[in-house]
Amino acid sequence: MNLEIVKPNVALATGDLVEIEGVTEAPDLAPQVGTPRFKVVSYVPLPPAKPVSYERMATTEVDSQGVEVEGVIHKVWKKGKNWQSACWRKEDTPSS
Repeated sequence: MNLEIVKPNVALATGDLVEIEGVTEAPDLAPQVGTPRFKVVSYVPLPPAKPVSYERMATTEVDSQGVEVEGVIHKVWKKGKNWQSACWRKEDTPSS
């Protein structure tokens, strides 16, 4: 579920458990909540990230999940407002 918002109506922080009210829409591939309104209910710690292989991460099996991967960052750059990175898997890292 995607939330189409520019700025939430309340301050949100990592770990906030929120109640979301809005109207479901289906503009593209995935459904979304249009004009959502948030209410912070409580705080909950994030679950631990699960270690996954690159092959599993490259599928949609763990899409939108907290995962842990190991590798070497090769390059970092800014594209518009977003930061992007290129990394090698540990087993694919060239030797120096």
